[in-house]
Amino acid sequence: MITIYKFACKGTKKIGKNVIIIAFSFVISNIIPNFATTFKEQQTFSAMKFQLYQPQAIHELGNRKNQEDSIYPLKGDATTDDRLFLVCDGMGGHDKGEVASAAICKGMSEAMKQLMTSHQFIHDEQFDYALAKAYDSLDAADETREGKMGSTMTFLCLHKGGCMVAHIGDSRIYHLRPQTGEVLYRSRDHSLVQQLYELGEISYNEMGTSPRKNIILKAMQP
Repeated sequence: MITIYKFACKGTKKIGKNVIIIAFSFVISNIIPNFATTFKEQQTFSAMKFQLYQPQAIHELGNRKNQEDSIYPLKGDATTDDRLFLVCDGMGGHDKGEVASAAICKGMSEAMKQLMTSHQFIHDEQFDYALAKAYDSLDAADETREGKMGSTMTFLCLHKGGCMVAHIGDSRIYHLRPQTGEVLYRSRDHSLVQQLYELGEISYNEMGTSPRKNIILKAMQP
């Protein structure tokens, strides 16, 4: 199951840069960590206004021979008018991780762009529709029909009711305070080391050095 959080906010706030896509700073008045909950309270807030600085994107290839990450908007294409941001990381060690991440990014972004032209508020129904389209795109890209490829997915959408974020896997979403660098929110990894840490079997520092640190427990797969 994909974890989804919804942030309802008040007032006009500035949104600044961070090292992945964007960092945003505003007052969080409500958080509902429940994928199945309909966020009806969004309808009671006045239309949100966001001011963005230029979104930024960086990447490192690391030890991989090819780039298996996909982002939306593409690097260099993002503008201050964008309100949808995606990061998908193809599963290393699996066939065609770069194909999976690209397919999910394409399916999700195309569906959301269509929805955002006709919906000022993004609710569970719109997200579910876009997610289904992403899975359709992933299924179509799986030419072997073996279901071996897969990808993480992180999703951030700023809309008139606030901000919706969702993720699956270990690609993270951070909410930073630009002035101090304080981490106000960090998504919880769907990973083996995160689970072991929460069970008290390894320490926080051991999470970064464990030979099992790359094992994820959830991903989007055909």
